[in-house]
Amino acid sequence: MDLVNLVKDEMAKLNINDQTLVVAVSGGPDSVALLHILAQLGYKLHVAHLNHGLRGEESEKDAEFVQSIAQNLILPYTIEKRSIPQEGSIQQQARKVRYQFLKEICQNLGSDLVVLAQHGDDQLETVLMNFFRGAGLTGLTGIKSINNYEGITLIRPLLKSSKQEILNYLKENNIEYRIDSSNKKEKYLRNKFRLKIIPFLEKELGSGFKRAILGNIPVLSLDEDYLNQQTEQALASVVKEKNKYSQYDIILDAKLGTYHKAIIARVLRRVISDLYDIRNFSSQNILDIIDVCTSSVPKTIHLPNKVLFTKWSNNLAFFREEKIKFKGDEIKVYLEQPVIFGNKRIEIKEQLDENLGQAKHIISGDNLSFPLIIRRRKTGDRIRLSESGGRKKLKDFFIDLKIPKQERDNIPILTDVEDNIVAILGYRVNYSYYVNKDTCKKLYVYINENGGI
Repeated sequence: MDLVNLVKDEMAKLNINDQTLVVAVSGGPDSVALLHILAQLGYKLHVAHLNHGLRGEESEKDAEFVQSIAQNLILPYTIEKRSIPQEGSIQQQARKVRYQFLKEICQNLGSDLVVLAQHGDDQLETVLMNFFRGAGLTGLTGIKSINNYEGITLIRPLLKSSKQEILNYLKENNIEYRIDSSNKKEKYLRNKFRLKIIPFLEKELGSGFKRAILGNIPVLSLDEDYLNQQTEQALASVVKEKNKYSQYDIILDAKLGTYHKAIIARVLRRVISDLYDIRNFSSQNILDIIDVCTSSVPKTIHLPNKVLFTKWSNNLAFFREEKIKFKGDEIKVYLEQPVIFGNKRIEIKEQLDENLGQAKHIISGDNLSFPLIIRRRKTGDRIRLSESGGRKKLKDFFIDLKIPKQERDNIPILTDVEDNIVAILGYRVNYSYYVNKDTCKKLYVYINENGGI
């Protein structure tokens, strides 16, 4: 089947009616060919080109070239230049900015359809890259021909075509295009696969290896669809809180650990993809997290990019070190929400929890409201140690216990919101918060000395 009919058949699967198709055009061979074919088929089009400015004059010439194509085809167009945040992966940041640009154009036009020019060779690169990253079944199904992104529909009608077929079409129709010089730079992972790894595999295994890999995608996609349904149900059942508390990015119900490990893994990948860059997490990372989910005891593990995963009581949580690690100011402490102070994991509960071991302190919560505060000592801090005695300076308290000066700043001080000391954690509770026969509300303080970062 020729390229025009292939695109025609793929587009016929959609209920487009008279909607405008926003076509992302870089100026390269793939998007230029796609634009000409869609114009030939008579669709209502709007050309979109984003100049990232990453290649200087070359980027400027790309923008001028796309403008000339749109004008020659008598098509409306939007061409803009936007800077890319200089943090993390430049390619990933550029992708985010590009998709936001396309989304804004759709909103302005009252459309939700974007057409992208990814083809079969891109699909092969993606599947192989995902395989070597350990991305699981989802990664092995590759790029979707149709998927949604923040309310817009992304359509890829060239996925069943090859790069060579696209180049042949352009040559046969005398259509010019631009070449992106960065596509030859092997510092980018995708380029390494395109320029070195795939040619090597083709030489050693023959061209049939491409057909074999791409031929697996439809079958794997059936499994993927079913598992996605199960994953959605599990995810809806286990998410407790998301970004409600500053310390945690998400809190999950520990019953996730009772699901089949295949579903646990997929839920974890979904959560990680939503919160972080999934590409930085290996299959071994996922297996390590599953071990925590199914563990019968509290546990915390370190993950890439200073992300941690923890289990306590009936909860699981992802959090980032910089959000929860004590930095010298103060930490807000919520009921049932553990926090990290140095090498200590501290949690306050209303009930005894055998999973957390023996409570270090039992304090009266009758006159306390959350959040409480954990901080280091301050000049002038005092604590009441007995019913009849006055308040004693913390400095004197530490001296009496012969606690070395260099260790005193590492001792967590629990206070109320008005900065009244409730307890010197690990050592003493303020007498005002002692439990007695009249206490109505008991609070149990658990301290795990090896549970910190």
